[in-house]
Amino acid sequence: MRALQKTELDYAQLESLIKQDVSFSYKLLRYVNSAAFHFRNPIGSIKQALVILGDDEIRRWTTLVALPGMAQDKPGEVVTHALVRARFCELLGKAAAPPGSYGDTFLIGMFSLLDAMIDRPLLEIVRELNLHQDMQEALIQTHKCKSNLAAILRLVLGYEAGRWAEVENEARRLQISNSDIASYYLESLDWMDAVLSTLTPAPTLSS
Repeated sequence: MRALQKTELDYAQLESLIKQDVSFSYKLLRYVNSAAFHFRNPIGSIKQALVILGDDEIRRWTTLVALPGMAQDKPGEVVTHALVRARFCELLGKAAAPPGSYGDTFLIGMFSLLDAMIDRPLLEIVRELNLHQDMQEALIQTHKCKSNLAAILRLVLGYEAGRWAEVENEARRLQISNSDIASYYLESLDWMDAVLSTLTPAPTLSS
């Protein structure tokens, strides 16, 4: 996770780290060869898979795979909640105005449940991961921070808790309609189901 926070990813380092975990390698190759990409020829190497995905998708996918493993002693609901929240934040970030870079919204949603996943204070975790300042402030000072990242997270938290006045306030600021918000939430649920099907453990060989 720390390797993913570099401004420019070191593909050789990531390839080396992924190759050390057979299950991780299997899931990566299964993902890039899934119907989501429609490649004519199968992708057979970790290096090729990383190049095809690119920085943003590598960060997104690796977070998807790594964090559920960290929460393996927790109820499955924690992982599904994190997946839905991450995708919900991402969809809202793409729809929000003014236009800009909202690449961190997926990670904001996922990281916002790190403390529940691994039973450690969130402040301690985000500092250990060397997240950039905007992400740290949005996660730690969610209800005070004025950034769009924090506004998106507040909207999602409000939606989950049924705080509709808060949702409406943030939606107005981000220029997102209430009907779109509901649609994005339902889309996030469908996406979560699809992703979980790709994260199943590698099959074991029978003796």
